[in-house]
Amino acid sequence: RYTAGSYVLSEDRQAPRVEIASLLALAMVKFMILTIVVSSLQPTNAQQCQGLASCLECVGSTISCAWAAGGCLDSCNMIADVACYSSRNFADMTADDICQIEQNARNDDTLCGSQRNCADCTSTTKSDGRNCRWLGSGDDEGFCQSSCGMAGCGSDTCLSSFASSCGNFISCLGCLDQSCAWAVGSCLPSCDIIADVSCYSAQNFPNMSATEICEAEKNDVADASLCMGKRTCDECTATVKSDGEGCQWLEDFGCMSGCSMMGCGVNTCQSSSSPSPSCDGFDSCLGCLGQSDGGTCAWAAGSCINACNMVADVACYSSSNYPNNTADEICRIEQKAKDDETLCGSQRNCADCTSTTKSDGGECLWLGDGDSGGFCQSFCGLAGCGSPTCPSSPPPSCNNFDSCLGCLDQSGGRSCAWAAGSCLPSCDFIADASCYSTKSFPGMLATDICQAENNDMDDASLCISKETCDECTATIKSDGEGCQWFEDEDTDTSGCMSSCGMMGCGVSTCSLLDTASSGNVLLAKTNIWIAAVLFVVILSWVY
Repeated sequence: RYTAGSYVLSEDRQAPRVEIASLLALAMVKFMILTIVVSSLQPTNAQQCQGLASCLECVGSTISCAWAAGGCLDSCNMIADVACYSSRNFADMTADDICQIEQNARNDDTLCGSQRNCADCTSTTKSDGRNCRWLGSGDDEGFCQSSCGMAGCGSDTCLSSFASSCGNFISCLGCLDQSCAWAVGSCLPSCDIIADVSCYSAQNFPNMSATEICEAEKNDVADASLCMGKRTCDECTATVKSDGEGCQWLEDFGCMSGCSMMGCGVNTCQSSSSPSPSCDGFDSCLGCLGQSDGGTCAWAAGSCINACNMVADVACYSSSNYPNNTADEICRIEQKAKDDETLCGSQRNCADCTSTTKSDGGECLWLGDGDSGGFCQSFCGLAGCGSPTCPSSPPPSCNNFDSCLGCLDQSGGRSCAWAAGSCLPSCDFIADASCYSTKSFPGMLATDICQAENNDMDDASLCISKETCDECTATIKSDGEGCQWFEDEDTDTSGCMSSCGMMGCGVSTCSLLDTASSGNVLLAKTNIWIAAVLFVVILSWVY
C-alpha cells in the first residue's frame, strides 16, 4: 500500500516477519548461552598442564607447560624463588636435557640438605663438580644448600675454616700447613693479632712453601741468638748470619740480628767503641743475675742479656725489675712462670684451661672464640689477656631438627623457626613462604604453632586441587573460611589458593564469566558480541 510517498506493509504481511525475527532472536540467545557453557567446559592450558605428572610430559607438551617444585604449571610466571624448567627458559635444549638438569638439581638439593655442619657441607661435591654451600653464622649454626636461595648464596668455605684449630699446633710446619701463622713459638690464627715480633705465614711469604718459611724462621731464631751473644761492636759486626749479612750494633742495646722496634743498628764501628757489660757466658738465670759485677745483667727467653730494654713482648727478669728480691728469689719466680706457661700451654680446650691452677693460685686464661677455637696461656700476651671463664656452650643447632615440634620446642634455649619443611635459625632467613616461630606466634605454645602449620599445609593442598572458581570458593578450610580464586588475564594464570600469596589475594565469590576458564573468556566475550550485533541487525530489518 502506498501512503504519503512511502510503501508500508500491510499487517497481514508484516506478521510473518515478526515471527521469523522472534525465532531468530531466540536462536541468538540460545547461541549466547551455549557459547558460555561450551567455553566453561573446555579445559584451560593451566588445567591441561596440571594433569601432566612428570617433568618429561610437562616440558615436552605442545602447550608450553613449565615444571617447578614437583608440579606442572602453565607458565614460570606463576612461581618465584624456586627453580622452574620450561622450553622458554632453556630454549636450545630438548625436553630430555631439561629434565635431566632438573633431576640433577633435585638430587643435589637432597644431598646438600642432608649435611648438618659446615665442614661436611663444603666438602660435599654436587653433580656439576662443585661443592655445596653453607649459609649461617657459625660452623654448626646454619644450613647447607646446593645453590643460591631466598636467604642468600652462602659460602663454599667455613667461617672458622682452619683458624679455630690453630692453637692446637706446637710446631711451625704443622701450624703453617693449616693456613695459620707462627710467631714467638706459638701458632696463631693470623699475624694481624701480633706486633713488634717476627711473624711467619703464607700471607707474609707468598712465594714460599711452608717448609721454606719454617726454615727461614729457624734461621732467624739462630741468627738472633748468635748476634745477641756478641758483646762488642767489632765482634758484633764481624759476625756473619745465615743470609751472609753481618749482625748490627745498636748503641745502648747491644748486638742484634736485624732492625727492631728500638731501631736499626750499624754495620761498622767507631774506634772508640767500648765493650758492653760482660753478660756473655751465663746459661742459667741464677748465673746471669748473680754474677760478681754488681748484677747488671737480665734474664729473658732463656738467655742472659745486657738489660731488659733490649727485649720486648717477653718476660724479663733483672734486679732492676725486682729491686726488693735477691737473685735466687727472682730466678724462682722465673722458674714458676716457665712451669705455669708449660702447664697452661698444654691445655687444648677452654674447659681444661680455665680449670687448671697455676703456681700463684690463679687459673690459666683462655683466648679464643669458642671452647676449642683458641689457646691457653698463663698470662697476658701479645694476642691479649684471655679469660678465666669459657663462652657458654651453644644449644643444639637448628638445622639438626627435622620436624616442626622438634624445631620449635627446644630445652636448650635456642629459638629456631620452621619454614618450607626445614628448621632455620630465624624467619629472617626466608621470604615469600609461611614461617612459624615463637616470635611470629608469641602467645602460642610450640604444639599449637605446629598444629597451625599442619592445618595451613592441609588447607593449601586442599585448595590447590580445585580447578574452577565455583569449586574453589565453595571449599571450606580448617578455619571455616573458603578458598580464594585468583585470575590474571595479563599473564593468563589462574588457580585456587588457601590465602593471599606472592601474586596477591584472590576472590571469595565468582561472577558468571569466572566459571569460564581464563583462556576461553576472550572467546566467550567475542561470541557474545557477534550474537548481539546479529540481534540488532535482525531488529532493524524487522522494524
